[in-house]
Amino acid sequence: MENIDTKKVANKYDQIDIIWDKDDSWHWHTYTQIRAFIHEMFQVIPHDETKLILNAGSAGHNWDLSHKNIFHIDLSRMKLQNIQYSSVANLENCPYKAHSFDIIICVGSVINYCDPYKVMDELARIIKKGGYLYLEYESSLTLELIGNQDFNAESVFMETFYRGEKESIWYYSNFLIRQLSKLYGFKVCKKRKIHIFSPLVYRLTKNENLSSKFGALDTFLRFIPIMNIFASNVMCLMKKD
Repeated sequence: MENIDTKKVANKYDQIDIIWDKDDSWHWHTYTQIRAFIHEMFQVIPHDETKLILNAGSAGHNWDLSHKNIFHIDLSRMKLQNIQYSSVANLENCPYKAHSFDIIICVGSVINYCDPYKVMDELARIIKKGGYLYLEYESSLTLELIGNQDFNAESVFMETFYRGEKESIWYYSNFLIRQLSKLYGFKVCKKRKIHIFSPLVYRLTKNENLSSKFGALDTFLRFIPIMNIFASNVMCLMKKD
């Protein structure tokens, strides 16, 4: 796999004031869907103030959770400078002891900047047995790639966009993430998809704002056969065996 320069990633996010900006309609839709999924799932999984939560690749954001025992890890030192429980580190080499956390949140396509094998190995190491992992990733089973040789590829290094600028990250197949989940002892309990039809509109128009408007269709397309297999972003709630 081609390595992404983590120093460049850290420097980039050090300089961004607002990670999830309402003016960036594509990623704001992603944010609202991730946040809703996290809060919805927190209503059904066991948790209280004694549980330890790791927000992996958090950029200092806590998803509006009121829980007090949230630890943050991120490449960006600037984003963590005012957070008490935090570590500036790479997810591929976490500075935590085995079986430290009851819940891990790894969203915002954080894993797409990393080696997924190393990240899943580390997350499996530091989570407790019976713990829950929220994982969100960018999928190669996206209509943006349909008809392309990289469509549904196990992994593909792809140019995408963020806040009007180009960047390159890894896209992973759902099969790869599913196999890694099994390999490292995670059972997928719940899935939800984001940006189902909007990637096709983006492919045809290269217009982020126009394409993002079609994200509103996600709520309906999730229940339509054939269409519901596609998505640019996939959210999963997993439980550690």
